[in-house]
Amino acid sequence: MEEIISVKLQESGYRMVTAEGTLSVPEAPGNRHYEAVQAWIAEGNTPDPQYTDEEVLANATKNALSRIKAGFINAMENGTLQSETLGIEIDNRRSATHNDKDNLQVIINLGSYPITWKGTTETADITDEENALAVRAEMELDGLNKYQNKWDKETLIQTAKEESNISDLDAINW
Repeated sequence: MEEIISVKLQESGYRMVTAEGTLSVPEAPGNRHYEAVQAWIAEGNTPDPQYTDEEVLANATKNALSRIKAGFINAMENGTLQSETLGIEIDNRRSATHNDKDNLQVIINLGSYPITWKGTTETADITDEENALAVRAEMELDGLNKYQNKWDKETLIQTAKEESNISDLDAINW
């Protein structure tokens, strides 16, 4: 058998590099390649870890960014906010099928007041255009805050130097 150049741990065995090439070696006593790896280790050699620190960090970064994106999409599609203007929790959804801010804009355009706005569990009256514009501003600010939270967390994740620095970064209270 060709001289072993390096060995790297894998999920269920090893990745062995020789001058002949790279081989995936199962953890199977009796397998000639497995026995060669065991002899190589017995000579005082140590297999490399399955993933380098850089690979671990890259994978953690990718996964955390994916969770941020999914959380953000969910928050935008199913979001609510506590309206100070109306004194109730209201929907602030923005998706292909629901856009509460656009619905409010239709009310503003129609100019027909008062109108009862249904919150998540209560109702409140939008009494005039000023009242409606204040609610729309709350909705816009809520959306901007969600974007800012997303961007801030993405930046922290992308600039993290170690995997351990990422673990709690993708938790956002949307």
